[in-house]
Amino acid sequence: MKFTVGRVKQTVLSDSEQQALRGIAAQTPVPAPLVRRLEKFGLVQKNRDGWAVTEQGHIRLMFQAAR
Repeated sequence: MKFTVGRVKQTVLSDSEQQALRGIAAQTPVPAPLVRRLEKFGLVQKNRDGWAVTEQGHIRLMFQAAR
């Protein structure tokens, strides 16, 4: 039996969602609906100081900066 590794389909972020992700990384205020949407994608998480970017979010930011 041959196993193949499938690619994980990532969601495409809009420009405003990308800016919100950068804003959370920089600890600037971001509108609540955008934060909830990014949380749904697993890119940010709530911590005791507010919102923080997850590992997936950091990876997304690195690839975003490389483009």
